[in-house]
Amino acid sequence: MMMHFGSPECDFVDKIAKETFKVLNKLSPSEFRGLPGIESRMMELEKLIDFEETRCVRIVGVLGMAGIGKTTVADCVYKQNYNRFDGYCFLANVQNESKLHGLDHLQRKLLRKLLDEENLDVGAPEGAHEAFKDRLRNKKLFIVLDDVANENQLRNLIGGAGQELYREGTRIVITTSNKKLLEKGTAETRGIFLDMSNVDSMKLSADIFSRMWNLKFLKFYNSHCSKWCENDCRLRFPKGLDCFPDELVYLHWQGYPLEYLPSNFNPKKLVYLNLRYSNIMQLCEDEKNTGELRWVDLSYSKELMNLTGLLEARKLERLNLENCTSLTKCSAIRQMDSLVSLNLRDCINLKSLPKRINLKSLKVVILSGCSKLKKFPTISENIESLYLDGTAVKRVPESIESLQKLTVLNLKKCSRLMHLPTTLCKLKSLKELLLSGCSKLESFPDINEDMESLEILLMDDTAIKQTPRKMDMSNLKLFSFGGSKVHDLTCLELLPFSGCSRLSDMYLTDCNLYKLPDSFSCLSLLQTLCLCRNNIKNLPGSIKKLHHLKSLYLKHCQNLVSLPVLPSNLQYLDAHGCISLETVAKPMALLVVAERNQSTFVFTDCFKLNRDAQESIVAHTQLKSQILGNGSIQLNHKGLVSEPLASVSFPGNDLPLWFRHQRMGSSMETHLPPHWCDDKFIGLSLCVVVSFKDYVDKTNRFSVICKCKFRNEDGDCISFTCNLGGWKEQCGSSSSREEEPRKLTSDHVFISYNNCFHAKKSHDLNRCCNTTASFKFFVTDGVAKRKLDGCEVVKCGMSLLYAPDENDCRLQGLQESSLEKAVSGKETETAVDEAVVSKRGRFCIPEELLNGKRIKKEISFADCDCSVLSYIEPAKPNLC
Repeated sequence: MMMHFGSPECDFVDKIAKETFKVLNKLSPSEFRGLPGIESRMMELEKLIDFEETRCVRIVGVLGMAGIGKTTVADCVYKQNYNRFDGYCFLANVQNESKLHGLDHLQRKLLRKLLDEENLDVGAPEGAHEAFKDRLRNKKLFIVLDDVANENQLRNLIGGAGQELYREGTRIVITTSNKKLLEKGTAETRGIFLDMSNVDSMKLSADIFSRMWNLKFLKFYNSHCSKWCENDCRLRFPKGLDCFPDELVYLHWQGYPLEYLPSNFNPKKLVYLNLRYSNIMQLCEDEKNTGELRWVDLSYSKELMNLTGLLEARKLERLNLENCTSLTKCSAIRQMDSLVSLNLRDCINLKSLPKRINLKSLKVVILSGCSKLKKFPTISENIESLYLDGTAVKRVPESIESLQKLTVLNLKKCSRLMHLPTTLCKLKSLKELLLSGCSKLESFPDINEDMESLEILLMDDTAIKQTPRKMDMSNLKLFSFGGSKVHDLTCLELLPFSGCSRLSDMYLTDCNLYKLPDSFSCLSLLQTLCLCRNNIKNLPGSIKKLHHLKSLYLKHCQNLVSLPVLPSNLQYLDAHGCISLETVAKPMALLVVAERNQSTFVFTDCFKLNRDAQESIVAHTQLKSQILGNGSIQLNHKGLVSEPLASVSFPGNDLPLWFRHQRMGSSMETHLPPHWCDDKFIGLSLCVVVSFKDYVDKTNRFSVICKCKFRNEDGDCISFTCNLGGWKEQCGSSSSREEEPRKLTSDHVFISYNNCFHAKKSHDLNRCCNTTASFKFFVTDGVAKRKLDGCEVVKCGMSLLYAPDENDCRLQGLQESSLEKAVSGKETETAVDEAVVSKRGRFCIPEELLNGKRIKKEISFADCDCSVLSYIEPAKPNLC
């Protein structure tokens, strides 16, 4: 077959050849492999080019004498990355080619290649780029100009308008041996962004910015660390710095190495100034035109002594001077009419603020840790947040009532504060009043007017000797009074909470309390109650009426003898170290079938718990687990749930006898019968004895973990992890004191009830198949899952949990009509008179309770012999 050049067939073949060449070029192995040192040079150039940054046009110059490999490196980078771009061209040997063929020829060659049009009519050279400006800006381009000798060549090839001709994301690389050529480009530079973690230490000349007249954005930063270390100072100026461009709008120089900004710098256009961790002593030697400044951050500049240079910054909105430890005065802030936020945290040598800061825009003032500040500042009436924690303030003036927009007043650890004004109740917008650690504060004023916005009141670790007669805070949600030894506070009735009906969290650790009143139940919305380290002997029976209570902390209440019936929704009970505790109510808590509600009860170091108490604790956990487990099956929850439905821990070294599978040590393997995973299967009951030998819980978290593996006779295997519970320290989190580590020296029993939806889902219910189950137990810190020293699992046990059979359930002493009322919620209070045990030995709950319906009222298994409740086929334990 013969083809004539110019025929359609010839053009078609030519097009195919070009496209094939492009594809093969992408697939062919890189030519640079094996060249000594080439890869490190390529990486260095690629970092400067930064192909991933698409928000700007970047021009990179490669300078060096002839023959050192500039062209080779640029060519390798080009071949490896050109296919990222819409258009590309490597124009080699510009200097010689322009002598041989002229610049016009090179210009046409470049434009035709970039626009992918061989017969493009470029027209007059001087207007070529402008003529094709729209088409150039429509493509992301990669251009390499190799061996450029002078500015004329550069202007003709990439255009006189420079970066404005090209679309964002375009990259232009210029290799040359002419240093002055690259310096001429500095006038076009608009921004410099340098990650100093990527550069080596270097000395720079004083006039480095002198030719960058149009520089607007300058950012030197460290992406690897937000803080600053001594070896992070990579840029050094032995002869100082002559100038910054007056066009500068944005200046961010983390670790600025000099003591002043250049003396001839006119910051008239500067809007943003960030010199964190700098060596600056003062910004300027005299005042400058800083009228456009909006944001200044000089934090951690430990040599900064004053704010000279900012007197005219009337538009400044945010000023951060945190940890400027040499700062002694800041009189310039008086003139900052637009200031919204002022941060002077940890300015430890600051003794005072200007006498009157009447700044109407000021909303946030942070003076935390200014340990020499003695006088309460006189500030704008529009202030919203005032942080004075850790200062030397002695009094809060009566005039504070004028701060009607104040929402946060933080006076934590003001160790010299002795007086609060009676006008405190006038602060109608105040949401948070923080007084923790005010060790000399002896009184709190009566709140005779409703502080309707106050939600948080922290008064722990104060010296308050007498409680206020009235506390009218209708919206108070969190109250902390821990460590405040009020004289003769024998009963909580001395704390007037009648006006605090919305209280949800109360912390009363170490308050010398001896009794809680029955009227305590008026706090109906209470969710967290911490009574640790008090002298309470008993809790009032009315505590069961706190239906929203989820967490109850009683640690180290060493006089506590008994526990009454507890609220139905209680999820976490920690009675560690209640060394006098002997009895708990039977039933331990009211139960309600409601939404999923896991529970953990901790009785570590409660050595006097009698056998009946232990059986009541375990029975309550069993019963709650069965209700939750069956309800969860009805709701068809999906996924792996490793947390226990219910868990409990108490002193002891014996596993309950009803655990069918028992072993010595920390692991066990057992064979499960066919059809073990029937439609009544709920999950697993797991139990261990943990031996503690002078164990100190430094992390304040502890968990017992079990790794489970089920393998059937066909080799199918499923693995999952169960948590047997433990503890996590939370009470006292609002206190200024650290929580004391928990110490254990004896054996303890841990029991949990875990669902196994994933195992049920993967098992064929209709298959008759033998299964081998293995369990490995260990203890961890509950956070990083690290195994702990000083404690080990010495015994372990397992039982399968099942819901009751419908036909086996018999209700004794309960009328059908009463049950219907209980399910419908029409009865005010309904109780099941007796527990029901199936003929096969499994504990049964009426089907009405297990079908997922919500019962709003408690159902008390009051007369149940809790010691015989069991979910499994009765069998003798096998202890090896």
